[in-house]
Amino acid sequence: MGVFFFGTHFEILNTLLKLDQMKTLKLLVLFLTTGILLNSCTLENAPYEISLEEVVSGYDLWYIDYHRTEGTGDIPFLSKAFTVSFLNGRMYANNNIADIGFTGNGLGIQVGTYDTYAGYLETFHNRDGGYDFDVVQLSDNEIRIDDVFNNVSYLSLIHISEPTRPY
Repeated sequence: MGVFFFGTHFEILNTLLKLDQMKTLKLLVLFLTTGILLNSCTLENAPYEISLEEVVSGYDLWYIDYHRTEGTGDIPFLSKAFTVSFLNGRMYANNNIADIGFTGNGLGIQVGTYDTYAGYLETFHNRDGGYDFDVVQLSDNEIRIDDVFNNVSYLSLIHISEPTRPY
């Protein structure tokens, strides 16, 4: 009878251990499945990469805010202009506030050309020559252009027209 009693307890103990192992296995599978499902259902809002060309030509007119200009240097064609425009490789400027909207179809006169190359705004003014700028987009409608090589003048520009192209 002692052997039967010991055997019965051994079978009960063995059954309890199997049940405990099954609970552990079930919990492990539950945690793994939950982790996989929650990680696979994430929504990633990757920002739309906007090119420098889209930034500078996104608005017809950029007002030069002299009160926000920093540095001691001077970029002649920008310090004389009231507005500048960058459209289709052509750079326009208007230095007469009374002529905004009339001269050059509202853009002013063409004063040179520009290109957006390797993240820089490369300009060539007909009289003042070439300047390269680093463009920093401060908000949807505000940019700052920094003189890259001379590091002497920083200009803040604010658009004064509606976007010409949808982004």
